[in-house]
Amino acid sequence: MELKYPKGKNGKVICQECGKDFKLLSPSHLKRKHNGMTIAEYKLKYPGCPMSGHQYKTTLFTFKDSVLFKGDEEEETKVLDEDIEFAELDEGKIKHTILNLEGVPKNKADILTFLHEAYPYLKDNYIIEKRHFHDDRLLWKYVTDMADPVKKVLFDFPNSFWHNIDSYPDPMKFDKLTKEGWIVISIDKHYPTVKDVYNDTDIISD
Repeated sequence: MELKYPKGKNGKVICQECGKDFKLLSPSHLKRKHNGMTIAEYKLKYPGCPMSGHQYKTTLFTFKDSVLFKGDEEEETKVLDEDIEFAELDEGKIKHTILNLEGVPKNKADILTFLHEAYPYLKDNYIIEKRHFHDDRLLWKYVTDMADPVKKVLFDFPNSFWHNIDSYPDPMKFDKLTKEGWIVISIDKHYPTVKDVYNDTDIISD
């Protein structure tokens, strides 16, 4: 179909409802600015319209999943091709996460469930590592509270009791992750709620 607004500039995508351009069109933008519209409704109204610009194509990068505090069971390493777009991911080429909320405190379970609707590849206690291109030498490795490795968005809860702390804290951690294309969203509350997270997630639409 012919798009209502022209193609975005500087690798951004344009919301077809309002004409505003974004790096990544977020579910919270649609809900807040467009009468509670969902991603599914947007895609139905504008079939084939991209949800992200070229700035947020997945990059050629290797991630390793780890379920911390549960026996350190490692899953298969995933390599995401830089040419895969979110539209292709939605077709099922990479499977959505199935959340395991057994034993998870209620406020954290509520937040995970809420975020999973917008970030279907969300991982709890997700580890991100970078290795040298030639010899596979580990350059750095960080544990995050929650992250979507496909959309490259991570959520940090620095003052919550279930916040993950790296064994060797690095003050440059988020700078390094940002340079690798990650969006870092920090919810600075002792007892974060779904409302706190909802109020902060629209930062990705800046």
